[in-house]
Amino acid sequence: MAIKTVRFAIYLFDISIRFCHCYSMKITDTQTRIFKVSVALPHTMTLRERPELGGVQKLFEFPNGYGASVVIHNFSYDLELALLDADGTIISHEDITDDVCGYLTVDGCNDVLEKIAKLPKKVLTSAT
Repeated sequence: MAIKTVRFAIYLFDISIRFCHCYSMKITDTQTRIFKVSVALPHTMTLRERPELGGVQKLFEFPNGYGASVVIHNFSYDLELALLDADGTIISHEDITDDVCGYLTVDGCNDVLEKIAKLPKKVLTSAT
């Protein structure tokens, strides 16, 4: 298993000021596929190194109130995707999945992320 150090920059835009944070992490050739996982619809994405699992995680948040976690690490079934609520809890949805989706390709992850982004806005109700 080849290990390489990947350098990347995360750009954050605030008004007209640009901030750049540069990071480096060691990941395997197999794990580099997570960098191709994305969706062209509005979202916020966070990339996290998961050293305790030997891998990486991408967390997506969508304006409709849903989110997703995509991971690839030493214990995952290839690329895995889980549907999340606003609190980061794994949930199920009849149009997406009733469990964590494993053994996904990059295209498979991207397709599921697009479905999540297109779900109707999540309506939150209070228990009163």
